[in-house]
Parts: sequence; structure tokens; C-alpha cells
Amino acid sequence: MENPRIKAFLFLLLPCIVRSFCPHNCVCMELAVECIQANLETIPITLNPLMQILKLNHNNFKEVGSASFQFHPELVKVDLAHNQLVGIQEKTFEAQKVLVK
Repeated sequence: MENPRIKAFLFLLLPCIVRSFCPHNCVCMELAVECIQANLETIPITLNPLMQILKLNHNNFKEVGSASFQFHPELVKVDLAHNQLVGIQEKTFEAQKVLVK
């Protein structure tokens, strides 16, 4: 039998758990993550899967892999400006159904 109190506790704890995976030098909000000038070389993979805005400008990305955003289907905006990008792999944004920018 499932205990409703445990479910309620886990539901309330979830935002705390999600925030605890915020990368160093980043600012993580409920539905947005800003890693601006964070000296990142790879896309962080421990971000909130429900985030809608991801700002990764002014970092050191050279390439964005096809699996980089597969667990973030709710993304509406991704900012990769001012990086050292030489390529974005095919199907990188395939999972995003509402991506605007």
C-alpha cells in the first residue's frame, strides 16, 4: 500500500533536490538556469528536466552533442551565444517540441 504522506513529502522535497544539482558558477531557478561566464566546456546534464530557459552564453563550448538536451523537452529558449562553437550535431533539439529561440 502506498503512503500518501510519503508521496506528499517527496513532492515537497523535489524542488530542493533539483536545486541541489545546480552546477558551480550557475544560478538555478525553478524553470530557468543561467550559466553565464561559468567557464563550462560541456553542457551540464544534472539540470531540472522541466526547465524552460537555459542561458549558457560566454562559456567555452566547442560542440553541442545530439544528446545534450534530450532530457529537457520543455525548453523554450537556449542561449549559446559567445562560445567557441564549431558544430551542433544533427537532431540536437529533436526532443524540444516548443523551442522558440
